[in-house]
Amino acid sequence: MDRLEQIRLFGRLLGEEEKAEAWIRHYHLKIDLAKQRLSSLIESGETVAVYEIRQDNSIYIWNHTARGVYNLYPMLGLAPPDKVRSDVLERNDHLCISLSELPIYAADHMFVVVSGREDWMSRTRKRISKSVVWRNLSAFRNERIYYLKLEEFWGSEGLALERQLEIQTDLLTGHKLS
Repeated sequence: MDRLEQIRLFGRLLGEEEKAEAWIRHYHLKIDLAKQRLSSLIESGETVAVYEIRQDNSIYIWNHTARGVYNLYPMLGLAPPDKVRSDVLERNDHLCISLSELPIYAADHMFVVVSGREDWMSRTRKRISKSVVWRNLSAFRNERIYYLKLEEFWGSEGLALERQLEIQTDLLTGHKLS
């Protein structure tokens, strides 16, 4: 079910349809502001995608139901890489790939989701910076890899999407997170 339809459904179930619609209008305003901020930064034809690196080093590519992907494609209208579109979004499924497959799924702008626990984030950053596969990606060479804490991107309900949108937009525009 579409994320905004979920908000409407919960509004109906709780007898709070007006509040649900007000929140949706508020979210659309935030989306419009984000589009304005990004319009001069992401050129036509540039791609964006989300990749989660697990502790076993597997790489997951998420569809619109997880990890803030809903903000990027349906709402902001950003473009996924062709292989992400065909193998993930059109199939409406998540995909687990190996590091050797990453180049065919790589985007110009890559959000990398990593657990924020212990020192996992810093270890992953170091491993990526030393990896020949990662270093050969245009996103790496152009400093367009944006690290996200899994704990902030676990949920995908309305309030989580709103906060995730702020984080994603700030990273894409080069602003430090608050």
